[in-house]
Amino acid sequence: MRNKKIKRLKNRLNYLINNLNFLIKTFYFNKLKSCENFVYSDGGRRKSKSPGEYNDCTVRALSIALNEDYDKVHDFFYKNGRKYRQGVFFETIIKRYNKKRKLIFGHKVYKIPNQYITIKNFLFHNREKESIFLITSEAHIICIKNNRVYDLSPSFQYCETDNIIMDAFQVEKVK
Repeated sequence: MRNKKIKRLKNRLNYLINNLNFLIKTFYFNKLKSCENFVYSDGGRRKSKSPGEYNDCTVRALSIALNEDYDKVHDFFYKNGRKYRQGVFFETIIKRYNKKRKLIFGHKVYKIPNQYITIKNFLFHNREKESIFLITSEAHIICIKNNRVYDLSPSFQYCETDNIIMDAFQVEKVK
């Protein structure tokens, strides 16, 4: 008798979990469709040597911006002070490289004036440009490439809120 009750409860619980997962996926998919400038990308993390990495938004953003292998970019940040599974302050590394006039994987990355305040405004004012930008908010960094936002979650960027931009960097390939 007791085993039957437990079995029924497990079946009911599994049913509820499956329905909840379906609702979550449907809601999330609809949210993605409502963000026409959003492109889901993990920057190659899933196929890398460390697919379980987290706090790696800087690695992902730079990997996407430069079209570089995730592991190469991960190693670059590790050699420049990033600890495993800990974030890194992007501007510190960029300042260090710009002082030495070094390129990052053949690219020049430099800070641009931030006059747009929010990511929505930034996208609006740069919609005609075929450029690559790295945008930092308080605790996150994203890549904007040809006016498309590349990241794991649209909620961080601009779909739900007007996240305030802390800094903006432009990325250019040096010939």
